[in-house]
Amino acid sequence: MALTVKEEKSKKDYIRTWKEGMRHLHWFEESTLFNYNRDEMIQEILGDFGETESVFFMAKFARNEKVIGVLGIKIREDVGVLRRWEPAIPLNDRCSGAGEALVERGFRWL
Repeated sequence: MALTVKEEKSKKDYIRTWKEGMRHLHWFEESTLFNYNRDEMIQEILGDFGETESVFFMAKFARNEKVIGVLGIKIREDVGVLRRWEPAIPLNDRCSGAGEALVERGFRWL
């Protein structure tokens, strides 16, 4: 199935899709002391939205516009950094090729 990957400008849509893609991970529902924290990661994403050194991509099925994944990239000096645990793709859409399409688009942007 064909995919489209575009830069996402909506914080709300990106965060909603990010949550769906992260929901299956062990730290998402219950943070522990030495692990990732969902709320801290969301705040970091929100703080980077709109910054010139950050970009956020969203993958959709071309046919029905169903959103299936996101990828955020942040530039630190001369290095592009993928956001931790991304691309974020829900488990049931993992074999769609969305993760690969997002990373490919990210590399082209860099």
